[in-house]
Amino acid sequence: MKKSIGAVILSMAFLGGCSKQDDKLVLGIWTTTPQEMAFVQERVDSYEQSTGTEVQIEVINGTYNDAIQLQIASGGGPDVFYMDSLYLDRFVNDGAVQDIKPFLKKTDLNDFNEPLLAAYQKDDAVYGLPKDANSLVLYYDQDTFNKYNMKVPANWDELLKTAHFFADLDKYDAGIVLETEFPRFSPFLFQSGGKVFDEKGNFAFNSAEVASAYDFYYRQLLGSKAAKTGQELDGNETAFTTKRVPMMISGGWAVQTLEQESKDLNWKMAKLPAGKEQTSMLFTVAYVMNANTEKTQESVDFIEYMASEKIQRMVVDSKIAVPTRKAAGEYYQETNKDFVANSEQFAYSNVNLYGVDGAKIHSALGRAGEKIYINNTDVEQALEEALLELQ
Repeated sequence: MKKSIGAVILSMAFLGGCSKQDDKLVLGIWTTTPQEMAFVQERVDSYEQSTGTEVQIEVINGTYNDAIQLQIASGGGPDVFYMDSLYLDRFVNDGAVQDIKPFLKKTDLNDFNEPLLAAYQKDDAVYGLPKDANSLVLYYDQDTFNKYNMKVPANWDELLKTAHFFADLDKYDAGIVLETEFPRFSPFLFQSGGKVFDEKGNFAFNSAEVASAYDFYYRQLLGSKAAKTGQELDGNETAFTTKRVPMMISGGWAVQTLEQESKDLNWKMAKLPAGKEQTSMLFTVAYVMNANTEKTQESVDFIEYMASEKIQRMVVDSKIAVPTRKAAGEYYQETNKDFVANSEQFAYSNVNLYGVDGAKIHSALGRAGEKIYINNTDVEQALEEALLELQ
């Protein structure tokens, strides 16, 4: 029952929910690339062929999380939908998602990467099964590094010196392409030894350690010719694949794009250069169940299948992400040897999760960086203003 990749598109779901066809199970996802959409369809087709249950894919345009919440508040919404770890606490707090643990039949929760699964657990409840994950890594042009006898930077000092070296050649627009948004900067905050919260849950980012990370990223790198933003260079992957920069920090999700669009670029992947600590940031998405669904068991059965080892092996083959199940992780290590820097960082990295107000924290800390980079605001002042904004 192969269906067209095209899915029903919702503008902002202002009419109170998705348009279900023939009472099918509905999977809600965000706007994505044609390659990723084809992969989603392949997984759904596999489920349909295995179970005989038809699934309708709903692609939600606009501000995804706000649109989903509006649908659910109106009594509608897809039965199952994507949930970024950053927003889980907000949805749980609003009663928008259901605990799936009582309905699990086939899933061994111990087979999941513990920090990734923990992002969707609250007390004894399990609100989702993570489908895949990625960390931020350093991509570099191997031929260029060989030509100039440069080694891959392993720490902040080496990253800054290497970026300046390539920028000074006048052959490149910059030594490295970066982004100003907080998720891309956040590993540097933790690498500095800094924290967003202290042990009591109070904000702790207004510190000398965090200030040093902001200074390094937004002043020493982006504030010099060593680095430019993706916005300045028509996008990170475009800047890297067209050889306008020899280094890029991005997620493992960039692999598929690089393989398709950089046939003449001998690129490699490395772990993020370390500060005082070695860490990266983990981005994960889970399948969660709508609190309104009347198809409770059918929804959980679908979630279990879509997070199964079988499907996660398909994730490995797609090269889009790292699987979240340990058994499939072994398959990843065997078949993706060139990309193990992505998965090896999982053991010591932080999950993108900051509580009920996670999105607000992202915004405030991202604006602090932009003030430093664009307005030349004093680092300590920018962090103080972010703290006042969140209190």
